[in-house]
Amino acid sequence: MMELIQSRSASAPEALAIFRAQMNAFKWHLSAVRGDRLVRVALLVGAGAVGAVLLSVANAQWMESPVVALSLFAMCGAVSLRIWMHFYYKRCAEVYRECFKADRRFRIEENGVIATSAAGAVASIPWTAIYEIVADKDALMIYLSPAEAISLPKAACESQDVEGFCAELQRRWSSQVAPGKRGPWA
Repeated sequence: MMELIQSRSASAPEALAIFRAQMNAFKWHLSAVRGDRLVRVALLVGAGAVGAVLLSVANAQWMESPVVALSLFAMCGAVSLRIWMHFYYKRCAEVYRECFKADRRFRIEENGVIATSAAGAVASIPWTAIYEIVADKDALMIYLSPAEAISLPKAACESQDVEGFCAELQRRWSSQVAPGKRGPWA
């Protein structure tokens, strides 16, 4: 039986790294959906074709052209969106930081993982309920579905063998669950 204790609360950059990792994993799972990439390519090609048509019908009087107005509007929209995303990610980091309080515990047992929150709530997660386990440089994420994960910032587990815990967790999960029978949706 191995146990890992989150000894301090996660910092904002650690929480943001977990948020981004979960969003990337969700995008990766979304890309596996049939037709998703085709739809994105079709939208890009369509937008390019519309832009080319608008440019070809524009007169030499570029100041009076609706193409210029649309282009300026699109550029302002892109800049505004980028600024909004910066503040959105900052707010997400604050929200996620509240989710990663100190004194969370993860224990590997024969039948699965026992997760205990800082408030004392205990969750027993059987091996068959785990969809995927991802251990990157910043965090350990135990996915219960393609979009839902229990995450643990590695840096917040001070003076512990986090990499050993991750390796043992992945080894036990792999040995307990057949690849074709992972998760209830498989």
